[in-house]
Amino acid sequence: EVRQHFDGVNLKRQAVLVTMALIIIERYFYQPFTATEQYLQYLGTRHKERTIDRELYPKWCEAMMATLEQFHGDGWSEPLARQWREAIGRATEVMFEGYDERFRL
Repeated sequence: EVRQHFDGVNLKRQAVLVTMALIIIERYFYQPFTATEQYLQYLGTRHKERTIDRELYPKWCEAMMATLEQFHGDGWSEPLARQWREAIGRATEVMFEGYDERFRL
């Protein structure tokens, strides 16, 4: 369903960008600084430019939650899952601001 959005994308670079995005999501959850918020809004603008529909985000969230569960292994717990879900949800809301208004860094 999302494969079309990755045509011509360097997947090694994309892996780095996803890792960076997770760091930003985690930081924004604990300390929502203006710079972090603006970066998330910018990411939203970039995703809109790549025609990534908002409706795909819940599916991405579920895939990321499964990946995070594997990553954390025995350290995965229901409280940690709730925190990640909330952090991703907050970040997604801010990214959607970038869908509604064009943001540049």
